[in-house]
Amino acid sequence: MAIPNPLLDPLKSILVYNRRRIYIDNVFFRMHYVWSTIFLVTCAIMVTSKIYVGEPINCMASPDVKDIVKQYCFIHSTFTRGKFDKKGGWTYEPAVKENEIYPGIRPAKEGEGAIHHTYYQWVWCVLIVQAVSFYFPHWAWEKWEGGTTMMLVGDLNLPMLPDEKKIKHRKKILLYLRRNRGFHTKYAVQYAFCEFLNLVNIVLQVFLTDFFVNNAFTDYGLNVLTLTQEKPYMRDDELARVFPTVTACRLATGGVAFGKQNYDILCILPINILNEKIYIFLWFWFLLLAICSTISVIYRCLSLIPPFRRWIMRSRVRLETQKESADSLVDSNNYGEWFLIYKLSQNMDCVTFGDLILDIDQAYRKWDDVKLPDEEHYLAVSAPRPSMEGSPYHHGEFNA
Repeated sequence: MAIPNPLLDPLKSILVYNRRRIYIDNVFFRMHYVWSTIFLVTCAIMVTSKIYVGEPINCMASPDVKDIVKQYCFIHSTFTRGKFDKKGGWTYEPAVKENEIYPGIRPAKEGEGAIHHTYYQWVWCVLIVQAVSFYFPHWAWEKWEGGTTMMLVGDLNLPMLPDEKKIKHRKKILLYLRRNRGFHTKYAVQYAFCEFLNLVNIVLQVFLTDFFVNNAFTDYGLNVLTLTQEKPYMRDDELARVFPTVTACRLATGGVAFGKQNYDILCILPINILNEKIYIFLWFWFLLLAICSTISVIYRCLSLIPPFRRWIMRSRVRLETQKESADSLVDSNNYGEWFLIYKLSQNMDCVTFGDLILDIDQAYRKWDDVKLPDEEHYLAVSAPRPSMEGSPYHHGEFNA
């Protein structure tokens, strides 16, 4: 039995084609737990390989300390000089001439201090934590959903299914709805909660990232397209401050007479070139996710309005009789029942779903009239009345 992997399973679901794939969410939801998780894990692997396989730092030092300076400066951090502005942000003056030292690399001035750069050692760890947090809402919804959609859809998502099998599967759906009608409100609320959790998560990720990079992430991408085209020695922006590629390091050693001897060292951080590009992309990606998540929450709120639900269901079918049945289903059932049927429509073509809508509408009309006709086509009519034991979370007998 294969052990589920919450980080690699999304990648497998993308790379491995499955014609029987059942969708239990929408494309905006999948942007969080599929594409975001894959990107963050990939970046974490790239950063880790750069740290432990490549050379994340190179330092210029005298021969007597050359063997230890690289490890020392990477472990104990490097620094640049500057000062805090009125808003609390870290700033430094850009180099005026091309032959001057890199911004932030100069002797100390009055009112200035040194900011030490150590967070680049933890970039990979933060990316992994973010990947897990993006996957968590999907994990929660998958547990709550319990395979209900997959059990009901069966083979109805296959394009060339024989009519007799379609009728058999539709009967199974009707039997389930007969026994569980009115018990899907919690099912719909749980999905709405997970959608809202996606929005909360992306907001928290922005603040977490902003805190991690010294409060420089929220406006990180506003001017990035123009700033990246400027010469490095003329740049005075978040890119140069948060991910400096040239930094200073001070190493203190004991001399021959056990006196203290300081070495001022110039270091190059190639790893920050990669980190800079990662966080540029993350800024725009987080912005896109925030917009899409907001749209999802607004859409979910609008779906509480019956006319909007009728419009959604009518858009899923083609024939006028099917549209009338869709209107009847919305008017005669609560939000939870509509939501379950809507989820089924996401996994069927319009022809198959249209036939299902007609069957469900006719069956609901008969159940509401408390009549038990002898039509064999509507097997669900003779099923028992709904009960707590027949809730969506007790459907083991339908797995066959």
